[in-house]
Order: sequence, then C-alpha cells, then structure tokens
Amino acid sequence: AFHVASRSRHVIAYGEKSVAENHHASLGRSLIEQSGLLQPLPNEKLLRFWDVFRTAILATDIARHEEMLGEFKVAFGSDWTNAKGSGLLQ
Repeated sequence: AFHVASRSRHVIAYGEKSVAENHHASLGRSLIEQSGLLQPLPNEKLLRFWDVFRTAILATDIARHEEMLGEFKVAFGSDWTNAKGSGLLQ
C-alpha cells in the first residue's frame, strides 16, 4: 500500500499488486543467480525452483490473505485434513 500511495519507482516496475513482495522476489532471484548456487540444476528443476521461490514470497502479502485462503478452501475444502495427503502441509 505504501508504494502505491507514494507512487514509488517499484510500482512502475512491478505494478500495483504485491509491490514489495515482487521486489523482494526479484532481488532474491538476482542474488541467488549471482551466487551461482543453482547452476548445477537441470533446467526443468531450475524453472520449478523459481516458481516455488516466487510463489512463496508472494504468499507473504497479507493484503491478499483472504483471497489466497479462499483459493485454498476451494482446492481442499474447509476440512484441511484433505491437504495433508497432498504434500502441501508436510
């Protein structure tokens, strides 16, 4: 909300949704790529890593908590015991 209200440069770069989180994901990716830590990974696993990495950071946006909780409930119902077998909560 701060970045949108102040019209910071990050809004131009990342849009008006999850601005700080998108910035953190971008910065984190840049740092990890510079480290060379993931160079040994095959392309398929590397793409999966970046998907999980970005998704995990974007999930920290508290402004979207209700939206994401709704998606979770649609996927698994209100009985979270269904999610345990999916690997999601393990």
